[in-house]
Amino acid sequence: MLRASQALKRAEELVRKAIPLYVVNALLPPLAIFALSRADSLVYLLLAPLVIYEALCLLSLALLLAGRSALTEYSVSSAHRLLLAAGALGVFTALVAGGLLALKARESVAQALSARERVKKEGSAK
Repeated sequence: MLRASQALKRAEELVRKAIPLYVVNALLPPLAIFALSRADSLVYLLLAPLVIYEALCLLSLALLLAGRSALTEYSVSSAHRLLLAAGALGVFTALVAGGLLALKARESVAQALSARERVKKEGSAK
């Protein structure tokens, strides 16, 4: 059980490190739109892709925060799924490093899940 607790703490730490990368990257499209606002024709050409990218950034940030919330509530299976989605999107929307941190956090959650399953099996065998 101690191993599962350590793995969950490690996952929380990794998520905490990934959050700033997700936030910084979510701020890039609005800053780009602001910077391009002086070039009239260019802003309209890039507006749709930047808005779509911003929506993906916000979705991945929401998934990461939901995963962090699930970790703090010890809802390990939910955190496992949410961190997978956040990590997959984060590779594209969190400066790559944020997505990799989220995926490493997911691995720690998977270790906690396997440790919990081992403890359940040992408890039921007795």
